[in-house]
Amino acid sequence: MIHHESQRSWPVYLRSVSGESVITDGWRNVVRDLQLTKQTLLRLRIMDMIKI
Repeated sequence: MIHHESQRSWPVYLRSVSGESVITDGWRNVVRDLQLTKQTLLRLRIMDMIKI
């Protein structure tokens, strides 16, 4: 789940690709709703540690 400071949230999924964690399903909704551009810098904070 991605939570934004505006109190909005989006369900997303993490997948392991070549040993890296990658955000997959749901990411397009985040980009669309927040109107993110290629110049956008995101800071992500892990809230709960899980094993994928």
